[in-house]
Amino acid sequence: MRVLLFTLVLVTVISCKDGSKQEIAETTVKTTDSPAVNDEWIADFKKFRDAVYKNDKAAIKSFIDFPLMNENNEIRDLAYLNEEITPETQDENQIKPFTEIEFDKRYSNIFPRHFIKSILKVKTDSLLKYGKYETIDLNEQDTLIYKIYTDVDSGKILRLHLWTNRPIKLENGEFDAAEFSIIYEFDIINSKHLKFSRVRLAG
Repeated sequence: MRVLLFTLVLVTVISCKDGSKQEIAETTVKTTDSPAVNDEWIADFKKFRDAVYKNDKAAIKSFIDFPLMNENNEIRDLAYLNEEITPETQDENQIKPFTEIEFDKRYSNIFPRHFIKSILKVKTDSLLKYGKYETIDLNEQDTLIYKIYTDVDSGKILRLHLWTNRPIKLENGEFDAAEFSIIYEFDIINSKHLKFSRVRLAG
């Protein structure tokens, strides 16, 4: 990481009771570049987050170029989650276009309620400063624990990593943790705009 040295000149003039003035203090300060130094794209992130919160599908779709061509058809796997057969995706080696019509019908599967709740917890100032941010653990009626990790990869990709942990009761009466992750990836275009480009699934 490039390290910058610059001279910070603090000029503080303090009027005292006797009329004297404080001398100019010159201090050398060491700082480092922020990983997300180009910050114009954060305005798009805020717009996307606001659209998700308001359930504004038209605004959300402005961040997507349809049809989506997602490697391994993972956007389709997410959209048709818990269904035995995802339409026309039996051949995993062939990428199937994910259309705007499918997006409209499967919107709630792509952006579930716990995604909406957790993205609202992302502090954009910290995301810009450090290039990453992790929300606190959130709970939903003791049946689901979830949170979002966000990170910026080389100023080119923004990832929203939604992690969930759902307790599952085993046959012996004990509980095990079923972890699942959805990773939403946005391309950062010219450091200014975001385009929702792909989904990754794990778990």
